[in-house]
Amino acid sequence: VSAEESKIKTFEYSDEKYLATVTYNVSLEQTLTTAWSNFASEVNVLSYRIDESDLTVYFQICNLYPEYFYVDSSLEYDCNLWGYVNNIYIKYTDTKEVCKNQQLQLDNAVENILSKMNGITTDEDKVVFIHDYISTHNVYDEDVALNNSDSVDKNSYNAYGCLVKGVS
Repeated sequence: VSAEESKIKTFEYSDEKYLATVTYNVSLEQTLTTAWSNFASEVNVLSYRIDESDLTVYFQICNLYPEYFYVDSSLEYDCNLWGYVNNIYIKYTDTKEVCKNQQLQLDNAVENILSKMNGITTDEDKVVFIHDYISTHNVYDEDVALNNSDSVDKNSYNAYGCLVKGVS
């Protein structure tokens, strides 16, 4: 294990229910993002000594990367006798071809937005521009507000829904 691989990364994760500090090996993040980028169906994580009860780290790392919106919010895994996860079996929201096409559409949408920022130089002005763009090119998913889960578009919760479909 190189010095770079042995670095530990810590970040705070919060939502309405709890605040948690997550600590993990940086190379785990690289291993997972590589697997997601390549649409791997499984990834061996035994060397990271992830306890079965700590599998939330998988989703917390995924949440750091909105470009992997096509990674499903569920997974399967197997453990060794000591309770450490051997393999994570990755699920995706659709086929590899569909996900790649959606990813290309998202990349094009991002490039389109960035191309409209000519002359905007400060970070603050860029944030305001992106905010204004999203608020004028996006609608709120009313089905979510009405808790009508049968008709909610699964992409209402990710960057693809927001930037490509215009609904979130």
